[in-house]
Amino acid sequence: MADARAAVQRGLADEHMSAERYAFVRSKVNRALGLPDVNLSEILSQLGQAQQSQTVPDLSGTVTTASEEERALVQPHAEILRVTAPLSLLGL
Repeated sequence: MADARAAVQRGLADEHMSAERYAFVRSKVNRALGLPDVNLSEILSQLGQAQQSQTVPDLSGTVTTASEEERALVQPHAEILRVTAPLSLLGL
């Protein structure tokens, strides 16, 4: 795992990309591949509030999916990205 993380750091340096920028791009690509961003802390907060007030929470704003433009940008590269996307979920 340490070797993989070191390789990522070398790759980022080669591309002149910060870890923050890489995380942003990785998030966009994952969404375009069909893995939505889920705000877990917001979901847990809303569930707690709903339990206290005995209401049903509206969780529609806690999941973010890709836009059509994002999907179109990733589509030409989707085959190879689907192979490597699981590694990005591990932070690699």
